[in-house]
Amino acid sequence: MGLVTANIHVKGVPLRRAFVEHTDPTGLTSLGWAITDRNGSFTFDAGLFSNSVDIKIHCQNSVVQVLNAPVLSAPIDIHVSVANGGTVKVENTGHNDVLDHFRILAKCQDVYDTVWRQFRPYNDSDRGDFPLRRPAGDVKHVYNTASRVQLNYPALLQSAIPSILTFVEPDASGNHSLPLMHIQNRTIEFRVFEEDAAAHQVDPMIIPHEFGHAMHFSAVSSNTRANFEAQYIGFLATHATNAYHDVNRPTTPFVAFIEAVGIFSERFFFFKKLVRPDVEDVALRQAFFRDELDHQTLGNHLVYVPVGTRSHGRITPALTGNDTEGAIYGAIYLDFASQVGLREAVGLVLDSQATSFDEFHTYVSGRGNNAWLTALNHAKTTWRL
Repeated sequence: MGLVTANIHVKGVPLRRAFVEHTDPTGLTSLGWAITDRNGSFTFDAGLFSNSVDIKIHCQNSVVQVLNAPVLSAPIDIHVSVANGGTVKVENTGHNDVLDHFRILAKCQDVYDTVWRQFRPYNDSDRGDFPLRRPAGDVKHVYNTASRVQLNYPALLQSAIPSILTFVEPDASGNHSLPLMHIQNRTIEFRVFEEDAAAHQVDPMIIPHEFGHAMHFSAVSSNTRANFEAQYIGFLATHATNAYHDVNRPTTPFVAFIEAVGIFSERFFFFKKLVRPDVEDVALRQAFFRDELDHQTLGNHLVYVPVGTRSHGRITPALTGNDTEGAIYGAIYLDFASQVGLREAVGLVLDSQATSFDEFHTYVSGRGNNAWLTALNHAKTTWRL
């Protein structure tokens, strides 16, 4: 037996928990499957007299499958050979046509690990690495059958009509009624990759924001996803080239509530990466809402709209109303969170199946927890919801 252990990176980032297939040199015969670890590492048996293996690296990990949208939304894999102790750098494999897809794959995993896996239901013992649960069976079976978010890039609809914005479909029939992310081509949408964002003085917020929507939609019931689909896609259909929403721009109570989740996902991700990479868990969650209210340090790093400030324990909102995304974000993920804890606040949003702040308030009221309701009523009054 000759074991070969190697690593996979994309632009210096380990390809974590990605599916790798051991093949013969032609790539036609499958000899085994593995999932990379948190370092992008895998091990296969190369046989008695071999020090290298042929592999297919699939553009799917435990969180998301990225599809090649212009090629009929086909699954993606690249076939390479690697020696024991070697590192496959996707950017050096000659597969530049799908390099961006693998970068997006790695970023989605990073957003999940940094933001979402600490909140219920994703912190449940039967989830962890697999937010939608890992089915029983060997790795090949898991690859073929695991429920996961799907992502089309560059999205077909946007490729045909470039003015259509990036969006997440909550209840995609082609993904077993689970979310499907439609990410616009980087040649038009400069906020997908860091280098494009820097060149155009915008933030690389698309994946942290849109993946937040995917996690929100994945956490609710199939009936709620269908409800989201009807309302959200209906809204987008009439605002396809002008989404008519922003942190500080009034929209509808439904869109404001949904988009507040994306704002939270995006800001929490960048807070951890850019402001407090030194803290984890409870300390990180507390540092986040405290800084957002007291200091707004993210404003030094991002194109940033402050939603409110706190001085001597009193919050003064800059935005108000249940039809304003920033006000919903401030009320739930900062104000309410500062009273009940961010983990509880986020968990309650995902538990609630709500489509607006009013529905969320009704849900919390019905839970019978006076401390939660008092805190939410206080936030509701402060942010004039």
